[in-house]
Formats: sequence, C-alpha cells, structure tokens
Amino acid sequence: QILPSKNKIYDQAGVLISSGMDLCDCLDEECLGCFYACKKCGSNKCGIECRCDRKWLYEQIEVEGGAVIRNRHLS
Repeated sequence: QILPSKNKIYDQAGVLISSGMDLCDCLDEECLGCFYACKKCGSNKCGIECRCDRKWLYEQIEVEGGAVIRNRHLS
C-alpha cells in the first residue's frame, strides 16, 4: 500500500526526511539494497520508482506466503 503526500517525503538523495534514514523500499531497515539499480539515481534501494524527491512511501509490503511488513517510519 502506498501513502501519498503533498510534500516531499524523501530528499534529493533518496533519504527519508523525517528520520534521516536511507530505507530500502522493501522496508527492511538492515537491507543494503535488494532491487536492480535505479535508472535515475543508481541506488539499489529504489523499488518501482526512484526515491529521490519522492512524495509517497510504502505503508506496508505484502510478501509471498502472506506476511505483511509495516513501515515503522510513518510520521
């Protein structure tokens, strides 16, 4: 699920503005990047869309097998 916003949630480097954390879109705080390199910024932490200056974030991720991972950095 996606949580949209009118304001930027990520800064120009793809870091969460609210916490200063470089959080992967898989929502695992310890992940070093599990996606293919982003075509826009080269990061392996961007999912389907580049995180740089992005105005939305994932509220939760549903993993195969039924597990739900919730974003603990919602402000």
